[in-house]
Amino acid sequence: MRIAVLLALVLTVSACGSSSHPKTTALIDGYHFGFIRGGNETSVTFDPADFLTGDFAYLVAVREGAIKKGDAVPNDYYLSNPSTATATLPVSEHPGVTVVECDAGCRMGATTTWASLRRSLRRHPWPWWLRIRNGVVVRFDEQYRP
Repeated sequence: MRIAVLLALVLTVSACGSSSHPKTTALIDGYHFGFIRGGNETSVTFDPADFLTGDFAYLVAVREGAIKKGDAVPNDYYLSNPSTATATLPVSEHPGVTVVECDAGCRMGATTTWASLRRSLRRHPWPWWLRIRNGVVVRFDEQYRP
């Protein structure tokens, strides 16, 4: 999946010149993990990343220098994001949005709105899963991180 995302970004950058931040690009339909870097009513700026667990998380974390060989990956996951390339994606008129709520305990899947998510972007740096259908973001799901 990461290869397809990178290929789409490379093709867009190639078509747009030498800019390292393309204005628009298309990601294949499906779920994509990463960070929301900005957004407005009709689009989102998305920084694709990898959410890794288990042995693969360990290998990549060691390779990227996040941990030393023999150390454990904290909480058995690692977020790999070596590229700063972003994609600007169209957002459906009423996308589904779920967030993690942590009051007495944390629970995933609390619903909110795209407008509420946009207002919280500066103070809410958590990673997200985006669901893309026909080239349009139709769902945002916040990834819980301990």
